[in-house]
Amino acid sequence: MFTYKGKPVKSIRNSFKRACKKAGIEDFKFHDLRHTFNTNMRKAGVERSVIMKITGHKTMSMFERYNTVDRDDAHEAIKRLDDYLTKPSSGDKITSILLQGREKEMT
Repeated sequence: MFTYKGKPVKSIRNSFKRACKKAGIEDFKFHDLRHTFNTNMRKAGVERSVIMKITGHKTMSMFERYNTVDRDDAHEAIKRLDDYLTKPSSGDKITSILLQGREKEMT
């Protein structure tokens, strides 16, 4: 058990609420930190299995419940796709695959 000023800490609920109010943060619960941790670890490039070990998640579905995909993730995905499609060697492969599919449709 933790102590603060010599007294046992039974709950951090009130302290957390006061801290949020003082910081001007509304509609935020202590448990939201778990979502933030999972998401930030993933964005930092930490393997999902490592994050799951740290958080104690046993299933991928539980991990996904706490992982948040946001606008920045979507922008990064589009950027990666654009980078992939604009590489000369990758573009040639993509074009040839598309043309092969069309040739089959034409016959």
